[in-house]
Amino acid sequence: MKRNPRLFYKYVHNKQRNVVIVKSLKKADRSLSRSDKESADVLCQKFPQVFVDPGITNQRSLLSVCSSLNEGLSAHELFTDDIVYKKLSLLNPAKSPGPDAVHPHLLKSCADLLVTPLTCIFQKSFSGSCLPDDWKTANVVLLFKKGSKTDPDNYRPVSLTCVTCKIMESVISDYVAEKMMNSGLLCAIQHGFSKRKSCVMNLLTAFETWTKWMDEGYGIDIVYLDYQKAFDSVNHAKLIEKLILANMT
Repeated sequence: MKRNPRLFYKYVHNKQRNVVIVKSLKKADRSLSRSDKESADVLCQKFPQVFVDPGITNQRSLLSVCSSLNEGLSAHELFTDDIVYKKLSLLNPAKSPGPDAVHPHLLKSCADLLVTPLTCIFQKSFSGSCLPDDWKTANVVLLFKKGSKTDPDNYRPVSLTCVTCKIMESVISDYVAEKMMNSGLLCAIQHGFSKRKSCVMNLLTAFETWTKWMDEGYGIDIVYLDYQKAFDSVNHAKLIEKLILANMT
């Protein structure tokens, strides 16, 4: 286990009885699918229904918003050999490759040779507001949540994209997060998607506050809220507009 923990967890996973195997799913006419292709077709019809259709008008505004967002930010400053090399060296070789079949183990092992061409691709892609076609595709795998296994609503899709595209996204994400933190746009109680903060820290902070209020004699009512398919249903155009407004303030 110490030498290769991946083999240990792979063995444990194989011994578990809750392995997700999609056999039959309910179709629109309430009948069950009889083949893997029919099940895949059911999921292909179900998953796009969650996403928000931005429409042609919003798509055009989205392009203009992205262009204005890129103004004042140099791709050569955002993507440097040092930053890209650091991302390559931190890749987990045990992860799966994307649709391009380029394994992260290969990228990490050949980081010295690949850092310069990848940096040029990232800079060109960011400056031109475009992505290679391979980066727009993904291998979709399913995660079962709960309930009936014949109900397609009980499955969550996970998209496995190209590793190189993930590296570019990680660089941009680090830049945006650092800028928002330095400008004070995120409050101190924000724990989600914040560096050096975790669910455990969030629970400890909340538990400390609740305990203090109880010691002072106050009653406490706690309400938990969860947005259904929040990341799938978010409007990207409006989200980017919010980021620009926050950047302007």
